[in-house]
Amino acid sequence: MITFIFGKEAGKKFTNLEKIERERISNKLKVLKNHPNIFSVLTKLEDFGLATHRIRIGNVRLILKLEKHEKQNIEFFILKLGHRKEIYR
Repeated sequence: MITFIFGKEAGKKFTNLEKIERERISNKLKVLKNHPNIFSVLTKLEDFGLATHRIRIGNVRLILKLEKHEKQNIEFFILKLGHRKEIYR
C-alpha cells in the first residue's frame, strides 16, 4: 500500500491552488497509490536536503521524502509543492 502525507507547508499550498490543479494532483496521487512499481514513475533526487524523490504533475512539482519502505507499505511525506519555476529555489 502506498501512502502520501502532506506536510504543513505543502498542505497550505495545495489548498491555495486553483480547483483544476487540486483535482489534477488528487487524481494523479490516487492513480499512483495503485501503481505496481512506484519508483519507476518518481524521479530520484540527490543532494536536495531531506527530499528523496520528485514527481511532475503538469507545471506543478511535488518534492517527496521516503518515510517508510517495507514489503507492502510505502509511505511518502510531501515536503514541498509548487510551480516548476519556483520549487527548486
